[in-house]
Amino acid sequence: MTNSPDASGTRGVYFVVDRANQFLTQSVFLTPGSYEIGFDAYAPQNGFNNADDASFTGIIAGVTLANYTVHTQNTPRVWINCSGHANIVAAGNYDVSFEYQTFGVASADVVIERVYIVSSAQSGGTDIPALPELVTLAQFGGGLAALALARRRRG
Repeated sequence: MTNSPDASGTRGVYFVVDRANQFLTQSVFLTPGSYEIGFDAYAPQNGFNNADDASFTGIIAGVTLANYTVHTQNTPRVWINCSGHANIVAAGNYDVSFEYQTFGVASADVVIERVYIVSSAQSGGTDIPALPELVTLAQFGGGLAALALARRRRG
């Protein structure tokens, strides 16, 4: 069961290109708190019948919710819900990203829809680091500079 506020069949993305990789990423601003996150995925029968496989990865706010090959994970024509929790520690932009990589000329297809990020009262889940990577590096560099300055003053 999905927690998406969208009705089924109203918004979707169809990854279907053979011999090419497709990426879809969008940033969303989140405030600190607990969130239920997820999406629904589907393997259409016509694409599932293709001889070659494809890999699919879905990540929301740093939490990997799906990472599989279509032929081994999906039953054709059956929707699966990929979901989890994210505990956002610091306000900022977080990515929702999907990656589809083909393994041959006629690869299996993937459809996704009902992507959601909703506030949750439930605790648990994955803590998302409070500081984005660039800020962490800047702080580390500032700390090194402060240490060098303190050492210089002593010597």
